[in-house]
Amino acid sequence: MRSLDSYAAHRPGQAGSQEAATASNGNKSTEQGHRQRQGARHWSLAVDLHHARPGTGQKRVQGYETVRGTKKDAEARLRAILEEINPGTHIKRTKETVGEFLRRWQHSYAEANTSERTQYCYKRIIVTQIAPTIGDIPLSDLRPNDVLAMHKVLFDRGLSARTVLHAHRLLSQALNHAVKWQALSLNPCTAVDAPRPRTKEMKTLDWTTAKVFFAAIERHRFEDLYSRGLLPRLAKERIAGPALVGD
Repeated sequence: MRSLDSYAAHRPGQAGSQEAATASNGNKSTEQGHRQRQGARHWSLAVDLHHARPGTGQKRVQGYETVRGTKKDAEARLRAILEEINPGTHIKRTKETVGEFLRRWQHSYAEANTSERTQYCYKRIIVTQIAPTIGDIPLSDLRPNDVLAMHKVLFDRGLSARTVLHAHRLLSQALNHAVKWQALSLNPCTAVDAPRPRTKEMKTLDWTTAKVFFAAIERHRFEDLYSRGLLPRLAKERIAGPALVGD
């Protein structure tokens, strides 16, 4: 069975199968797509890519794909394909991987639109963080779960939320261009919440720390400046400033 990727897959004499629907075995037809059970966990999807036009010589063209999983899995895949086809933006699936696309994006976009320093940062993030985790996945197969898996791998490596956020933003930026260049239908990063860096709480000087600090700056040329800046703040915290200095 030919895949939907071929687009030109055509099976003469099977036009009636599009209209036939059997509720007992889980088969279902829509105006442009058909789902048919092939086994316990195998489903055949058929989608109209082009309709026949009498008098023009254009024949009906269908694409086919086999899905392994539950009925819901097959329905979800069929809906995804139809959502791509209906607006006329169904993207041909290729063997280009995420890593290969990112290298193409660096050459086609980053080198022409960013500084050398930015290009270096992009390359470092791609080579050390993105490519080792999802670089081998075909671009057309990339899903939100893959982006989440990348987050987890990077966190497991001990990277901070801010570092993982930078990787997420760079990947999303590149995939936005993939959509514009019609290499990808949707950017899976848009369905994933970006990591949120934790805001560190500012700690104020306590009694013990303040005594150590004032002892350290004694006879320093900026002693008066530091004292005038800190003593009022310590007073607000109900710490006796004079006792600290004189102790």
